[in-house]
Amino acid sequence: MELKDDIIIHAPQDVVYAALHDVDILKQCIPGCEELVKHSETELEAKVVLKVGPVKAKFSGNVTLSPDAPPARFSLAGAGNGGAAGYAKGGQKCI
Repeated sequence: MELKDDIIIHAPQDVVYAALHDVDILKQCIPGCEELVKHSETELEAKVVLKVGPVKAKFSGNVTLSPDAPPARFSLAGAGNGGAAGYAKGGQKCI
């Protein structure tokens, strides 16, 4: 399954960039996120519960923040393991 969407955030880039570095705000932006722990400025650990159809699974994984040319360009990437439910990965580029 592949999900794609464009979201326009009507806020200054520096405000959005700062929000992406705030664990509490970022946690609210990740669907199903139950826990988000910051290990460094670019590495976080997440626990996410997702339900696709009849299957509900808990994924544990990592989120990597990549400031390419902050605050103008920025990306997030995540990957996790859901045991018998398999693997999940995703990402977002902010420009």
